[in-house]
Amino acid sequence: MLRGALAILATATLAAVGLLTLSLLVFRPTRADYAAWALWGTLFAGHSVAALAWASGRFRGPGIRAVLQIGGVVLVVSGAWLVRETLTSSHFEGYQLVLGALVAVQGAVAIASRTKQGASA
Repeated sequence: MLRGALAILATATLAAVGLLTLSLLVFRPTRADYAAWALWGTLFAGHSVAALAWASGRFRGPGIRAVLQIGGVVLVVSGAWLVRETLTSSHFEGYQLVLGALVAVQGAVAIASRTKQGASA
């Protein structure tokens, strides 16, 4: 069950990262920080690809589990930080709030999926 939830969240995150990247490239907003987005987008997309690879059953080694666990912690912290920054900023960015919440939940599910399934997953 958690594997399916993680796959759905990872797919949604990849779609959001793709949409936001395309939006930045097309609309070129003046407030955009392209270097920061490149870092965030790469982090979120990388964890999503690893989660999808693990959820598909093609990659099962300890390396992928470590990536999911460490990445999950990073996503929870990053997502919570993005949500906090959005809610306390004078300029509200709805996409940042949604993306922050999405990656925080993805990270939590990645951590929980490893905890629930033990070392044999």
